[in-house]
Amino acid sequence: MTVTKVRKAFVGETIVVRLLMRNPLMADLFINNIKLICRFEDSEETKPEDFEQLERNVVLRSLETKEILIEIAPKRAGRFIIERLEWVLFDVVSCAY
Repeated sequence: MTVTKVRKAFVGETIVVRLLMRNPLMADLFINNIKLICRFEDSEETKPEDFEQLERNVVLRSLETKEILIEIAPKRAGRFIIERLEWVLFDVVSCAY
């Protein structure tokens, strides 16, 4: 997943990332704690206090495709990078993309 888009936003302004999730199985999927992992370009490590976001929980029914909106708000100025998406499947398996 390499998408390079440069956009400008103000500190504290909510940025919305749209995700399309699809369940190819014949069983329901319970996906919890969906969140973006981001870091500022000038920083080597991710600091949770640099960003404000709510984790999302979703149920994908059998063969369902659903659009998920993830909102994130940077708390300081600078250029940041979305590194990955993390979630927990069935409250057991930690996943990332």
